[in-house]
Amino acid sequence: MKHPRFLRLLFLFSCLGATLRIISVVCTFISPKLAEFWLQIPGFTFIEIYPDIFFDIILIISSTLSFWGVLMMWQHKILGFYIYLIAQWGLILLRILLNNPLFLTLSDELPNILLTIVFSISYAFYLPYFKKNNTKTEIEENL
Repeated sequence: MKHPRFLRLLFLFSCLGATLRIISVVCTFISPKLAEFWLQIPGFTFIEIYPDIFFDIILIISSTLSFWGVLMMWQHKILGFYIYLIAQWGLILLRILLNNPLFLTLSDELPNILLTIVFSISYAFYLPYFKKNNTKTEIEENL
């Protein structure tokens, strides 16, 4: 079954974002000079703000969960939506809690928070689509 065009764009950008986050963290493990490259790209300031290994592992786990959630939504599984939400909002919450100066955190996290809000609402808009298609596939499997 063909997905709506905007939903395909959401899937593409979500997968791309999760993949780039994982690649950026792995690159900083390999070489600090590669971290300088990623810091030039808007939205990757977390590399400098949270330089510890604990956050890097949490970021990889969260990005992997986000990617997995998007793949589940691609397969019309509504559980993917909830996995995606937990991964995205959990990461933002951890970033805010782990950084002591709250103002610095909020100003650096604002673009990420806004993007997460937009993507969450956009995916929520398609929840009836997931439910409708999920029901059809369950009925077809039982026949």
